[in-house]
Amino acid sequence: MNRIEVDEENEKKMKKKFNPPFYDPNRPLKTIRVEGNIHNGIAPFYDLNKPLKTIRVEGNIHNGIPPFYDPSRAVETVRVEENVDNGFPPFYDSNRPLERVRVGDYNSYFDNIPIENAPTPFYDSNRAVERVMVSESNNVQRNKNSHLVAIKPSNRDYNVKIKIEKSIMSQVYKTLKSRFGYTILEIANLIEIELESFRSALYRGNTIPEKAFKKLEEIYGIPIRHTRIVGKNKEIILLKNSDSAELIGIALGDGHISDKSTEMNISLNGVDDPEYLNYVINFLGKIFDISLEDITIDTYYDKKLSLIRFTKLTYLKALIGLGFTPGDKVKNQIDVPSWVFTDISFIKRCLKGLIDTDGTIHINKGYKCFRIVFRNASEPLVESFKRMCNILGISTGSVLHSDVFDKRYSKYYRSYYVNVSAKKDVRNFLNLVQPKKLEYRRKYYGTWLLILENSEIFKIIKKKIELKFPKKSDRKFSKEFSEFLYSIALEYDLKLTDSEFKRVIDNALHYVFCQYSKELGKSLTKLYKELGSRNIILEYLEFYDVFDPTPSPKAIIKFIIKFLKEEKGKEFNEWKKKYKSSSISIDELNGRIKYFPNHLRSFLIKEILNIYYSQKVKQESLIYTKILSNVNNAYLSFLAENKKYCNAYRLYLRELINLVVILTDMLIEDRVKADKFINQSYGFSFSPSTIADIKREVRNALIKIL
Repeated sequence: MNRIEVDEENEKKMKKKFNPPFYDPNRPLKTIRVEGNIHNGIAPFYDLNKPLKTIRVEGNIHNGIPPFYDPSRAVETVRVEENVDNGFPPFYDSNRPLERVRVGDYNSYFDNIPIENAPTPFYDSNRAVERVMVSESNNVQRNKNSHLVAIKPSNRDYNVKIKIEKSIMSQVYKTLKSRFGYTILEIANLIEIELESFRSALYRGNTIPEKAFKKLEEIYGIPIRHTRIVGKNKEIILLKNSDSAELIGIALGDGHISDKSTEMNISLNGVDDPEYLNYVINFLGKIFDISLEDITIDTYYDKKLSLIRFTKLTYLKALIGLGFTPGDKVKNQIDVPSWVFTDISFIKRCLKGLIDTDGTIHINKGYKCFRIVFRNASEPLVESFKRMCNILGISTGSVLHSDVFDKRYSKYYRSYYVNVSAKKDVRNFLNLVQPKKLEYRRKYYGTWLLILENSEIFKIIKKKIELKFPKKSDRKFSKEFSEFLYSIALEYDLKLTDSEFKRVIDNALHYVFCQYSKELGKSLTKLYKELGSRNIILEYLEFYDVFDPTPSPKAIIKFIIKFLKEEKGKEFNEWKKKYKSSSISIDELNGRIKYFPNHLRSFLIKEILNIYYSQKVKQESLIYTKILSNVNNAYLSFLAENKKYCNAYRLYLRELINLVVILTDMLIEDRVKADKFINQSYGFSFSPSTIADIKREVRNALIKIL
């Protein structure tokens, strides 16, 4: 930090060359902040022997003369960073005026003044700069070539006024009167306001314009305690911290600030996500330090829309101060403010706000795992989402786009999206960001994952879902769909408990590998002989909890192939032709078996004949009991014990026993009836053609026995 020392000889030179109060001995410039080099500087700020790059003027300067300041464009601080070629477009030109220059803790606006016409050193071709800080990129965008592009300045006037307590204002007046002999009228003239305006501020505590306050503070010589008023309310200044970062994420996702009125709103689905709506309401109350009664909420149940509305100017200015751009978010191609990228905690909370609003935590039903998708109509915002994930060490896919139909306006719009798919990346994202979406939808995700654990239950439930919700777009999270899914899962006696939800969600986020062994390969090969399908093997293994962890369908085939090749010297594709699938099919309407594998039916017919004819057991109930307890077939035992199949299987077995006994007696007594007659007379559910097949099998079996 350089200090400028003022001596008497130098004062005289400065007085001749510069008009007060730009520089005079009574109000010396205290500090110039030096950061790097700028050439062609002009004294007293700098000379060629002391080149500067950045000039930071601390304190108030008015009526400055060119080339540094002029009365119509007075600022406190100009901050110049880095270098560019000649400072021409895309930095700015007469058609793209710079809207905002960073001014200490305040912002000074330029009303459509092209910077190239400004007095030097703000802009000339000989002393070009690359970048003037533009309110944390609030009014600057990047095009695809990463150049800075100025946005059209906002015409909104926030009408900031200053309120000073009467006791403090009285003290200021008394001090100025005793020190300089100023009257009320003279003070009003000095600070350029009407006499009555100053009187009302002095005696009634009314507000004065911000410009007048700065002049008053300058005359007074020391800071004056005050309150900044925006519109009719106290100004809210939101610090750039973690809470503000989440607020930015929520606003970028579901927020909107009108560029034509003083309304700010956040649109949420309060019908399907009431917990998140309450969270946001409480969060806004905390961050703006207001009571919940001051927050207006309009709910439109037909559109599942809850609109959180703020109509006070102070809230709008606070959010804009964080870098949120008013107006159409799609046209403006909104982006994450640059300050969010300065801290890891800011990034995490901003991602939380984005994923809870415009993000999706999706279950990949094929692999029983999660996938995260962020979608938005602003390409820069999706790119920033990807960038923030990468900073946290989370890998994402490329930013892609698709055309999405908007029902509200009956037209298509370009939508950009990026995925987080790998289990480790999804797990890291959820652990680091901790979105409320996963917390509040835990029951929904847990129910789905429990259903997916059993492939047969999933097939049945999937059909019921398609009947209830014909439109594919309706088969996603909603209050109605979630409750329907939960009620169906209860019908199949799934354990829908918090501990089970935790288990399946943890499994969906972690890799659990089943390692090959010779014994495992042998067991799976044996099961394939009896069951004939990897999906049935998987269902069998999951029901009996044979292996931990249970091999996936892909691993089952892989291990069988390895075992056959290494231990038997056989090729799987040729070997498997000898074995048939044992899968059955159940009619959802009546709960009866509508398809039963022929080889299993033949096996049961032989067992029934053996017990009835050879063992002379004539009571059908005893035959039924013997088969259930002593059958030597893995899949039939599984059907008898699994609640999903047992009722349908036992009905089928009782009916088959009854039919085989009747056919056996008819064949032995040589009084065989027609198949259709048997079907109608005894009321069997078997079709005449099925009865004919069973009759043929019974006859062949009896011939062998006799």
